[in-house]
Amino acid sequence: MTTPFSGNMTEREFGALYERAVAAADGGTPERAVELLEDLIVRRTVDVDVDDAQVIDLRMYLGRALWRCGLLEKGIVVLRSAWADAVRVTGPDTRLAFSCAGNLCRALAENEEFEEAIDIALDIYERRAEVFGELDNGTLNSLGHIAQICFRAGLKEQAVDFTAEQLDRRTEAFGENDERTETSRYNLEVMMSGLDFDEAALRAKLASYEDSHGEDSEAVLVLRAHIASGLERVGRLEDALAERTIIERLRMEVHGEVAIPTLAAAAKRLHLVLRLGDSRAVAQLQAVAITVARIAGPDHPLVSYCTDLDW
Repeated sequence: MTTPFSGNMTEREFGALYERAVAAADGGTPERAVELLEDLIVRRTVDVDVDDAQVIDLRMYLGRALWRCGLLEKGIVVLRSAWADAVRVTGPDTRLAFSCAGNLCRALAENEEFEEAIDIALDIYERRAEVFGELDNGTLNSLGHIAQICFRAGLKEQAVDFTAEQLDRRTEAFGENDERTETSRYNLEVMMSGLDFDEAALRAKLASYEDSHGEDSEAVLVLRAHIASGLERVGRLEDALAERTIIERLRMEVHGEVAIPTLAAAAKRLHLVLRLGDSRAVAQLQAVAITVARIAGPDHPLVSYCTDLDW
């Protein structure tokens, strides 16, 4: 007989729901993760205090799910609180504290609070390296966070340098063919192409990734989006529209029609349609905004992206 664990839920049931929530937070349905994690937190605090390490872990994933939903300010508040409690309960140099801080700095970067995000990311990396070593997987992930934040902040040369360093160290730690090493290699190529839009090189990489990972893999979709953005920057709007249309179709196949990643892809395509002179896209963008508001709430930034057309 299995004994109750949290709120009339067995330990096995709790663990299964936790895994579903984490997968949703990191996948295409972070809004679903918010619901699951809030339920898990309520159930777990039946047995333990809110500052129990496991509850802090759940709160961290809740903050992560919120910022991945686009609810950045709410996510940042949750993550700041979780980080402070993790430091107080487990110490400043534990994996839980580092994970909370890492999620916080990424959420801050998404909210374009780059200075604080970079400060936190650099501090995490230096202390992780001291505690766990320079070739620890978490330490190398922190190095990648610094690179991604720099890239988002427009510090592209610094981002390339950090990513190149991560690639060298991941190669040393895990080997040339490890998936983590390949991810660094991919990120480096994308960042380098961001310094100078090289469509031919990106197309060749796209074909390679389609062969190795499949046309609907996340790596391929991200690379397609990068190509589309480059085409927009150089004024080739019709070519960019063709890419955005493919991305929307693939997102729909992967996530379903009514999911935030698909709706975001649709909104980006419709913005291009509008820029090309087809005013019918306005009504379609409004429909996307209504759907997003129903799924993730009216404060989701995708709602304003669809309705703020004064540009």
